[in-house]
Amino acid sequence: MSPTRKRVALGTSFLVLVLVGAAITATISPGRPLGISLALGLGIGGLVLGLFAGRRFPLERLVMPLTVLALVMTALLFSPLGAWNHGALRHVDLGVSIEPSGIWVLSCHVATAAALTGLVSSRWMWLNFAGAATAAVVMPELSLIPQVAAGALVMTWMVGKRLWALLPVGLGAAAIALSLFFPYVQGRWKGFLDPVAHARGAGYDYRGLAEILSGSQLFGSASGALPRVSSPADDYWLAAGMWHWGMVPIVLWALAVVALLILTHRAFRDRRPAGLILSGMSATMGICLAIHAGYNLGLWPITAISAPLVGFGGSLIAAQLMGIGLGLGATAQGDTSST
Repeated sequence: MSPTRKRVALGTSFLVLVLVGAAITATISPGRPLGISLALGLGIGGLVLGLFAGRRFPLERLVMPLTVLALVMTALLFSPLGAWNHGALRHVDLGVSIEPSGIWVLSCHVATAAALTGLVSSRWMWLNFAGAATAAVVMPELSLIPQVAAGALVMTWMVGKRLWALLPVGLGAAAIALSLFFPYVQGRWKGFLDPVAHARGAGYDYRGLAEILSGSQLFGSASGALPRVSSPADDYWLAAGMWHWGMVPIVLWALAVVALLILTHRAFRDRRPAGLILSGMSATMGICLAIHAGYNLGLWPITAISAPLVGFGGSLIAAQLMGIGLGLGATAQGDTSST
């Protein structure tokens, strides 16, 4: 298949999965047509903007603007525009809620790809890692660290810098260790270990998830109202989708996402730095899906990370698709050669 057809096929496939995800989200109570439409618009806009920027600008010219944008959006969290959510500062209210964590993921991946291919100084990569880690702690949004770490691990491994790959592994381990000092994380562990004793705290989400899993059908909607969980269309999207659509359709959707991410990683892996960005973003979305599915199925404590390409988190979907669009667009640049 020609490179142009690959780009069209991959871009179209991502849009199809976003549309299917939106259709599923629309059935999850409470339905929010405006929020779903906004997420769709931001996602499609992010993909188009990424394609344009990737084709139009050399990658090294995007590193500084993205880094500055991530820093500014994080600083705005502590202004009157910052929005509190369950005791954390995670959104900037600009008429549309913007999550700095998605911008940090995109900025880190672009800086890492540029640094690993010698387009910019490695200091930009370290600056982004430090900024993302700091933002993850001060918000707090510790799930940001494994998202950055997964992409960095894959990219450093692809260019043969095996020792560098230890850094993202260390960041991921540090995030897990650090999370144990946060009261809300401690509450999730307590609820996970004994949901009955902590039914008025985090335990009620675990009990709700257990009821959803036991009541879901293989195909079709379960009987009755969706058991109570705190954010069914975001944090518990996979479980809520199983309740409304059945286990098999949601598992098939998840497998389609995994297959597309693998194809995206393999499609342009010989083209650097564009291929590195595509592989890094694929790894990040893959780890998001794995973590989201794991706690929705009761395998580990809740981490409140959205599944990729779905939910009301329009800014996060936009950042994910912008990264994919940026990588796809960069493969079309004449000066992006195979190595």
